[in-house]
Amino acid sequence: MTESTTSARNEQGLSFTPRTTIDPEGDVILHVSDDKSNREFLVSSKILTLASPVFAKMFGPHFQEGIALRSSQGSSTVRLEEDNPDAMGILLAALHFQTEAIPGETPGWDWLANLAVLSDKYDCNRALRPWIELWIRDAIVWLEKIPDWKLDCDELGIRGPAQVPSTTELGKLIVAGCRFKTPLFRELTKQVIVRLPETFLSVWDADELCRTFIPDHILEALQDKVNLLHTKLEELIQDVAEKLRATDHGDTNTLRRPQCLHCCMPTIGMSGTRKCRHCNRDNAIRVRCTGEVRASVYFNALDLLRIEIGDHPADPVGSMGTLITGDLSDALDYVHRCTGGMYCVFKSEAKRLGDDARKMRKDATGISLEGVFSEDDYFKGI
Repeated sequence: MTESTTSARNEQGLSFTPRTTIDPEGDVILHVSDDKSNREFLVSSKILTLASPVFAKMFGPHFQEGIALRSSQGSSTVRLEEDNPDAMGILLAALHFQTEAIPGETPGWDWLANLAVLSDKYDCNRALRPWIELWIRDAIVWLEKIPDWKLDCDELGIRGPAQVPSTTELGKLIVAGCRFKTPLFRELTKQVIVRLPETFLSVWDADELCRTFIPDHILEALQDKVNLLHTKLEELIQDVAEKLRATDHGDTNTLRRPQCLHCCMPTIGMSGTRKCRHCNRDNAIRVRCTGEVRASVYFNALDLLRIEIGDHPADPVGSMGTLITGDLSDALDYVHRCTGGMYCVFKSEAKRLGDDARKMRKDATGISLEGVFSEDDYFKGI
């Protein structure tokens, strides 16, 4: 790019000036516009012809654009409407080997999805293959590393880190994987599936990119996977609850911190009025570690995990699927402590829940681009 052309990375990717010179000796001006913005790019028709079968036909002798190009003394103008201008800028920069304009990591899912749509539309996936693998691999590694929640013991609450992706953002990743036709699609969908709530289809249906560019058979295969995962998690959650209720300590263990009768949370820092700091209700307190107390605390803690996760109240990430992406043992152990210590069934069952949930994450598999799925290949040995 020429020095006069500036580009800056933001959440949506890169933004370009109204008139950007990709190739100083270019012979075509692409006027790219959508309902939000428009840009012009000076490019080489030869490079685009070599990189894209669609552009090759467009600039051929049988199309108006090709005829205009051959008859023009200078550069001819081609209008590309309904294309995202910033995504087109990245696509053109990549095809013209302008690597300084190409992000080496994924700056935003919306940006990546729009670029994938254009790459598919103009049949440029082969030319972009090295970049595609870099971006998708970066997304997979990022999803593998981030937690879905962390325990704030001072506030006794669950707070999701700011980088937790919303359900819509996960949908944009699926759009990118589908339209890029990436060979990493199975790995990508594995990481997405373990983070999706059961209601993800209704969320994606409200987003134009997700609604338009994810094939129905991919949606159906994802729904099957998510439903199976949630069924397994529901069975695990209920089994742990039954163990908590059924185990008999002789009701001799006492709670190290009294718990609210209403919300079952530890009443740390209760005022003299005995008002619970969590639900703000006057209450009596439980002091014995009984089966019902353990089960009540357990389900209240799980509700807290689901409700207060992530920073997207309009598009919650929280779901039972979230259980498999964090260490539950510390969270559950914090909300229930009794004189039984390590011998209390709550501690061992909290550990089992966390261990089994993490095993589900490890054993989960993604789907292929063809949407082929069988229950047998979902879990290995569960």
